Amino acid sequence: MLFSERKGYKPVRAALQKESMDDALRTELWNVYYEQFISGSTTGIDKDSFYKSYWRHFFKKMVDTIPYKDFFEYVDSRQYYSPFIKYMHDFIKKCEWHEVYSFIEYALSLLTKRNLSTFKRKCNDVMQMEMSAYRIVGNQVVEITSEEEIACIEECLDNTDSLTGINTHIQSALGFLSDRNNPDFRNSIKESISAVEALAQQLTSNPKATLGSALKVIEKSKQIHPALKASLSSLYGYTSDEGGIRHAMLEDPNLTFNDAKFMLVACTAFINYLIGKAAEQGISLS
Repeated sequence: MLFSERKGYKPVRAALQKESMDDALRTELWNVYYEQFISGSTTGIDKDSFYKSYWRHFFKKMVDTIPYKDFFEYVDSRQYYSPFIKYMHDFIKKCEWHEVYSFIEYALSLLTKRNLSTFKRKCNDVMQMEMSAYRIVGNQVVEITSEEEIACIEECLDNTDSLTGINTHIQSALGFLSDRNNPDFRNSIKESISAVEALAQQLTSNPKATLGSALKVIEKSKQIHPALKASLSSLYGYTSDEGGIRHAMLEDPNLTFNDAKFMLVACTAFINYLIGKAAEQGISLS
């Protein structure tokens, strides 16, 4: 806390920024973006591709209208923004709060895996410092949860990086949960439990097994403690009984963000546990 805040000359932010974004947060996110993509040289992409991708796929502009082919122009040895960089700069200054997060999400899709972690860390540091209600998890901006829960989901994404089907379910669950305009909690829960079911099918070498039947096999092979198996069976029952998510797609189950978040965190924790137990027994999942 700086002097002016400690002494009460400048108010200290006390509330999370959930459906708004003040100038400090907006500016700091742009600064991180600028350092990574514009002034930096380790983005893992060439700058021509950078221009074309943003112009065409994010701004939805015709490719033959890209305003400049260089990041900077030089006049009398002085450096100036190119029109394209100025376009992005002005967009971030004036756009809606949620569009800034979409802008950052698109940047995540352009980075190589080697450079992704640095950009995510810097953005998350800024969002924490400026009291944003969001964090980057995986490649998406999601409503804030505890650092431990974020770590659990991130670990699961890393653990399933080579397990395409399981990883896709987790990414989909995150996507449904993080949609700031139209979140789909029902399908987020469905995808979370489907990820566990997909892993159980792989562990039992039975692609047609239900999670319930697969868990019985896994329990007999001592890959899961009976108490944990019972807990997971109960969660599965919640999504599979007559009034559950899978059998009431046209009904409104009155689900909330916290319901979907709990299921995502619980399912990723179970996946991390099962993968760890499989590794202890020398079972390869790749």
